[in-house]
Amino acid sequence: MIEGTYGFVYCSVTGFGMGVFTIKGEQFIGFDSGGVNYDGTAKEQEDGSIVLDVKLNVPPELETAQSRASQGPPHTRQFVTTLPPAFGDGKPQEISSVPGNVTVMIRQVRDDFLHPDVRPTLFDTHRLGAASDVYLKGHSGRDVK
Repeated sequence: MIEGTYGFVYCSVTGFGMGVFTIKGEQFIGFDSGGVNYDGTAKEQEDGSIVLDVKLNVPPELETAQSRASQGPPHTRQFVTTLPPAFGDGKPQEISSVPGNVTVMIRQVRDDFLHPDVRPTLFDTHRLGAASDVYLKGHSGRDVK
């Protein structure tokens, strides 16, 4: 079962950042350090792989890992990809995207990081970045003696 909250880092030849997303049922919602909102679906397949169909809602003043900043109105980008079980559990995964590929590393975080019915925000991305070792599911700094 893939329901839960996840933290991720991403990079491409034009930029890098981090973010947080949640999956409830098949609904995928997230936010990244660049101010981009993510909306879409995440569907776990019989073999454990995960099919993502995600739309990125990009404010016009932002530069994303896939593009340079524009002066125009907000725009959207969409990607569909299949990732391995557990999103690769922190191992780098390459996602094909226009205009260029993006490498992501994704890890599940503790269930208490976000309230399950609250959309992630930029603040949550910063909070995760400030203490990611505390929030990683099963790898909490609190578990180490």
